[in-house]
Amino acid sequence: MLSLLRALLIRPHAILAHILKNPSPEASSRLSFVIIVMTMIDTAIVVGQSSELDKYFGTETSWLKWLLVLIAPPVQFALQRFFYLLSARLGLLMFASDKLPKTPEERRQKHHLLRLAFPYIIYPMTFFSLISSPFLDFAFVQNWFFILGLVYFFLLSVYSLITLFGVSSNVAFWGPLLVQFLIFLALVIVVMIVLMFLLLGGVINLPDLPSM
Repeated sequence: MLSLLRALLIRPHAILAHILKNPSPEASSRLSFVIIVMTMIDTAIVVGQSSELDKYFGTETSWLKWLLVLIAPPVQFALQRFFYLLSARLGLLMFASDKLPKTPEERRQKHHLLRLAFPYIIYPMTFFSLISSPFLDFAFVQNWFFILGLVYFFLLSVYSLITLFGVSSNVAFWGPLLVQFLIFLALVIVVMIVLMFLLLGGVINLPDLPSM
């Protein structure tokens, strides 16, 4: 796995082209498992160093935070993959529909390859997040690793979309990014509407104050 990481960091375009031309569901599944385990370790370090969680959960239910360590990483990985594949599909459909495969079978095959490539796309970002987790008190170090991981995520994503669909680098970068922004904006609007209804309902249902 370290040799794969080194290849993704040093020769990202070449290694992704090789992976997409020689797809291996078994290798992709193994890497997905490694990423989930790395995320568990990362989460455990953060949870172990956070005194606020101890106050929140209390001593009697402190085991819940360790249950969170086991449950959150697989859910996080599944959600990340779902939103990435969704944003990539919609982004390409919006800006490069002529580059998409014409038949449903070809589209399913391309999307399946992109799904297999997803663990390789987020592997460096997960690694940098893990090695930055012990530096909770050093914001500069954490921000540096976060930015580096994000750069590799977008770089590998762009290379994957270019290799699979033959789109330009601008479309491969801005298409999914714009869709992700729109999804985020829609979620924010929904949350604000829900909060507004809750607040209005609380105001309307306030009991009458007793008269003096």
